[in-house]
Amino acid sequence: MPVIAQIDGVNAVIYHLDHEPPHVHFRSADFQVKMEIETGKLVRRSGVISGKMEKALRAWVNRHQERLMELWDLASQGEAIEKV
Repeated sequence: MPVIAQIDGVNAVIYHLDHEPPHVHFRSADFQVKMEIETGKLVRRSGVISGKMEKALRAWVNRHQERLMELWDLASQGEAIEKV
């Protein structure tokens, strides 16, 4: 699992050769969510995530959007990616 960052104990992950649209997975002991990089839209959720944490993750995606898209492009071609 290519963890690209940790945000308040939550792992941020971009998988190689994953499907469109560009997105990042967030995983913790309590929840798993998938968020679109370009819009910050939460497109999948399992478990319980607080509104505060969802807002923090969305802000992180927005702040790192350009770098996340670079990593997405590399991963979608099967290339190695680094941490944010």
